[in-house]
Amino acid sequence: MSSVQIEQKSYEMPPRDGFTVTHFITVADIDRSADFYEKVFAGRILSRGDSKGASGHIQIANTWLIVNVGGGPTADKPTVTLSVFILTKRLSGRQHQCRPLPAPASPEALVQAN
Repeated sequence: MSSVQIEQKSYEMPPRDGFTVTHFITVADIDRSADFYEKVFAGRILSRGDSKGASGHIQIANTWLIVNVGGGPTADKPTVTLSVFILTKRLSGRQHQCRPLPAPASPEALVQAN
């Protein structure tokens, strides 16, 4: 069992109580992604994968992130490829269709409405 302390609260993997959430993310660069989650979310890098295709693992509180670059078809799934989704469509000319959302209701207004 490994533990990490964030803001005076200790987390263990696997946790003694409760549950763990695991997210699988397909990324273009495992090292860059691991560094991002470490710096932005104070994640702890457990592994960075390897050149043979092993995934990287990052712990953020009671959450694990599995980061992988994906891969081509396999013998059991010859028509399946896992890859990073890249958005290439430009939004130019569509800015006029965007408008701000209305402000959310205050908690007091929600209570009064019910």
